[in-house]
Amino acid sequence: MTAPLLEVAGLDVRFAMRGGPVHAVRGLSFEVAAGETVGIVGESGSGKSQAVLALMGLLADNGRASGAARFEGQDLFTLDEAALRGVRGTRIAMVFQDPMTSLNPYLTIGRQMGLVLRAHRGLSAREARRECAAMLEAVGIPEATRRLDMYPHEFSGGMRQRVMIASAMSCRPSLLIADEPTTALDVTVQAQILALMRDLRSRFGTAIILISHDLAVVAGLADRVLVMQQGECREAGTAEQVFYSPRDPYTRALLAAVPRLDGPPPRSPAPRTSPGGGDGGPRALLQADTLCVDFPVRSGALFGRERRLQALAGVSFAVVPGEVLGVVGESGCGKSTLGRALLRLVPVTAGRLSFLGRDVTTVAGPEFDVLRRDLQIVFQDPLASLNPRMTVRDIVAEPLDTFEPELGAGERSKQGRTRPVTHESLSAPVLGRTMPARSHCPGPDHPSAAGGLRRGGECTRCLGAGADPAVAARAAPAARPLARLHRA
Repeated sequence: MTAPLLEVAGLDVRFAMRGGPVHAVRGLSFEVAAGETVGIVGESGSGKSQAVLALMGLLADNGRASGAARFEGQDLFTLDEAALRGVRGTRIAMVFQDPMTSLNPYLTIGRQMGLVLRAHRGLSAREARRECAAMLEAVGIPEATRRLDMYPHEFSGGMRQRVMIASAMSCRPSLLIADEPTTALDVTVQAQILALMRDLRSRFGTAIILISHDLAVVAGLADRVLVMQQGECREAGTAEQVFYSPRDPYTRALLAAVPRLDGPPPRSPAPRTSPGGGDGGPRALLQADTLCVDFPVRSGALFGRERRLQALAGVSFAVVPGEVLGVVGESGCGKSTLGRALLRLVPVTAGRLSFLGRDVTTVAGPEFDVLRRDLQIVFQDPLASLNPRMTVRDIVAEPLDTFEPELGAGERSKQGRTRPVTHESLSAPVLGRTMPARSHCPGPDHPSAAGGLRRGGECTRCLGAGADPAVAARAAPAARPLARLHRA
């Protein structure tokens, strides 16, 4: 019988915190065979990412891992830093969740990819550039040689993820760890990334550990699946067995929480009426009439000819109190621009925007600042939206400080406890688990850095302002099904 490529036994991950140790992973054991894809699923904070970060030796300074992790016959936990650095990038590579925060904004794509090849394969600068272009072509990026001189912000989200995969595969690793590789990507781009990973697996024989909140993604790509909750493995088996004949109640709850298009509507629609509130119905809370947004773009050199890029062209809709309006479409169709235009974060070129019947298209300065209490937004990436230097308490209480400055500290605390979501703790009403209010907002290496928890903090901050309409820009792509259910 062939020995597994990776064998993990009794993995424990703990973090030393001021309030006591946090046990992030408890006795996790699993195997990965050569060329196999193993999916790891579970709700936010279940320990999925921390388990693979422990294997890579990338835990935070206050984190400690114990147990055994044998990769190609070597126990990764017994290697010193120099030996482990030789494994990372060459024999084990990792694609992180957010390519924009993983790629260096100051370096071109070619230089970043070249650093990996020169460090691990000893290639010259010219050889590394040729290899980088070949890998970009292999992952389906057109005009690869020209794009080597571009910066990360010049790529779309899907293209940046392809760059991350190309960089990870440039040293032909035996094992690729993909941590939420399709999060926040549109379904068409997501399908392209999954097809790319299948192609790379068949072409290079690479084994894959796939971490994803999207059960459909795991079901379509994984050979075997691990289901985790609170740091423990609740169920493991083939993809067919786990998804079609789940044994554990938690697995069944996860599958039941996945939204279904062919099921009954989750909520009754809000009563519709005319924008002016005729026929005794509610008046439109927010209304857009033929909204247009253009951006100036300059072609060629610095002093090249300027042209107008139309991001929104005549968008109209009305939202009544209690209604949820969904805006869907592919990357670049103008969804996020529409949300920013509604909050006047980008200038409106033409059209009319009304709030409670009042034309606010041209309202600006302090006059519009008064309306911001009632117009709040939840941005796509909470890690980039929340200030890592502020505590969770301060982040969530900031709207009270801004919009109710007359309240004292004690009164703000009292008001916070009576709001729909308290700023004293992010607890059961939000996501079913507690994040200490005095802790800092978790960064990417924090044991509580689950996407759903960060998203819950951002939603809490938004609701703390007492907003009537809230604009949510992809509010749940990084949240697991149960976290989405809590939030709904």
